[in-house]
Amino acid sequence: MDRALDSLKEAVRQDPNYALAYAALAEAYWWKAKLTNGPHWAGQALECAEKAVALNPRLVVAHVKLGEIYNDSGRVADAIREHETALRLSPGNADA
Repeated sequence: MDRALDSLKEAVRQDPNYALAYAALAEAYWWKAKLTNGPHWAGQALECAEKAVALNPRLVVAHVKLGEIYNDSGRVADAIREHETALRLSPGNADA
């Protein structure tokens, strides 16, 4: 997990506008948060997912990940909004 985080952090350091890398980094941070119950990691996951959506509002995987983080954090209305956005961008997307 830590090696994945290091690689993804390097990717966004080299290209701060790489939305897909931010979405992947959000995923890695979210897994680390779940495994460690670390609120710091959850905050990092949320920050990266929001950054991914801001950088590329048409990136379905970013909306899905942000929706998952919102849902697991008890922000159900925000989660629904993100998943609905993902479905509008990619109807029938199983992850959304």
